[in-house]
Amino acid sequence: MRTLLLISLSAAALFAADRPNLNGAWQWNPAKSELHSAKLAGLIWVIDQKETTFHLSETERHPDGKEIKTDLDCTTDGKECSIHTKGEPTSVSFWYNGAALVEMVCKGHNRETVIKKRMKLSDDGKLMSVELIPMVGSEQPGKLVFEKQ
Repeated sequence: MRTLLLISLSAAALFAADRPNLNGAWQWNPAKSELHSAKLAGLIWVIDQKETTFHLSETERHPDGKEIKTDLDCTTDGKECSIHTKGEPTSVSFWYNGAALVEMVCKGHNRETVIKKRMKLSDDGKLMSVELIPMVGSEQPGKLVFEKQ
């Protein structure tokens, strides 16, 4: 019984070690990013990540000075969470895939746009790259790079 408990605890520790620690404030670096369709002047993410939950506060700044703020709370077990962004229904889900946190974003009444995002940290933890993978719709693939503040 002790051996089984020890193996279970060791496996849980290894599983948790693979998960990236994304907590903190992250500022988008356009010079290191590859973003083809959006026209942004700035983007800041503030992440509060717990063992099974994920909170993201996003501030998007446009060239005309307009700011759009979005807050979302979700679990990291792949279950969908509904939010409203920019006036359209949106659902998101998060799960871990090794050292990456994956987010699936479904936009529109009939899920006309589906984008998969893979968030990974650099080895030193100072950069976060977010790979944008369009699954449905006309979005272009890209990559966002954020620097920890």
